[in-house]
Amino acid sequence: MRPVRGALTEGFDHMADYDNQVLRPRSADQAIDQGLKAYMLGIYNYMMLGLATTGLVGWAVFRLAFTTDPAAGVGQVNSVYYVTQFGHNAFRAADRLSRSCSRHSCSRCSCRSGLRR
Repeated sequence: MRPVRGALTEGFDHMADYDNQVLRPRSADQAIDQGLKAYMLGIYNYMMLGLATTGLVGWAVFRLAFTTDPAAGVGQVNSVYYVTQFGHNAFRAADRLSRSCSRHSCSRCSCRSGLRR
């Protein structure tokens, strides 16, 4: 703790004193804090599950869309990867959707949300 001047501070800055009894919560506040902590841990667990699911789905889509086998590919990306039929259809559908959204305003796509290509 850093020393400060003043008669009431007794030579220490009490805001930085983590062992200060005055700043500790009471028993009712501790029960609320424990309930909030349990609730937030549940929220964080759902967030972690969602992040892991998103990662696994992204990995699976990549594995389905690209291959290193030239016989299974329908188009070459670079010297290592080839696009599979699934990847070709997925990228073509996404491109078709983005082009249709740029021509008109509809309620089923990202035109109304302000997202632009």
